[in-house]
Amino acid sequence: MGKYVNSYQIQRLALRPADDFTEQRGMETGNSKEADGSKGGGEPLRLYRETRWNRILSTADGKRRVLRSRFEDGSAKISLSQLTAEWPSWTDEERKDFCDSIQSLPNSGRTEILQFLLKNAAFHLLSNNVIEFIDLPSSEVTPWLIRGIEKTEPGKAINFLQALAHTKSPHAGAAIRQRLNILRRHPEVLRDDPFVNWVALEVLHCVQYLIELQGHPQDYAEEAMLLSGHPCARVRGAYVSYISAFFE
Repeated sequence: MGKYVNSYQIQRLALRPADDFTEQRGMETGNSKEADGSKGGGEPLRLYRETRWNRILSTADGKRRVLRSRFEDGSAKISLSQLTAEWPSWTDEERKDFCDSIQSLPNSGRTEILQFLLKNAAFHLLSNNVIEFIDLPSSEVTPWLIRGIEKTEPGKAINFLQALAHTKSPHAGAAIRQRLNILRRHPEVLRDDPFVNWVALEVLHCVQYLIELQGHPQDYAEEAMLLSGHPCARVRGAYVSYISAFFE
């Protein structure tokens, strides 16, 4: 598994409606102890569906679902040559299923498979596991992350921003600031939402990563005011959790 854990993916899952599993795929993973419900006495998770690359586990009521890569237990295997041969014939759904499993790729051949995906997979296919790529050479991954941010619609690039910030590339700050400038002008940034306003959350994480990379929280006082008083309750909650300490 990659060096860094994408904690925001799990946070994002917690905010998703229980029945919106299309958006949740790949965002929560569990080890075998969690899978049988033994962790914390929770409700047991049982097999809901199995694909070539993943197992989807669910509680009986469907309120919690966990995606577990079959690479984790060795029941899925693939070589670079096999992937290269099969990739052109796979449907978009099959490619997404594979890309959602790569956090558990074995170390042998892992780097070469990630480099293949970097060159051949569309950004939306890799959005759940962007953080897995940051150990690749910065000359390869940094331009790719910046393009991913530019090509991804507002509210859906948080994982790309997180990964770019983790690289600590000298180009990261400028790219994140450029994204923030676009988001601030978005017509939906101040909209209330009974669930969550994803554009506003992306603003929040741009501010978080810029402060972590460059300091100067006073430069983002306007955004802090917007987020702390946002009409959407979950945006206000995220402000308290992620960046309020910078402005105390």
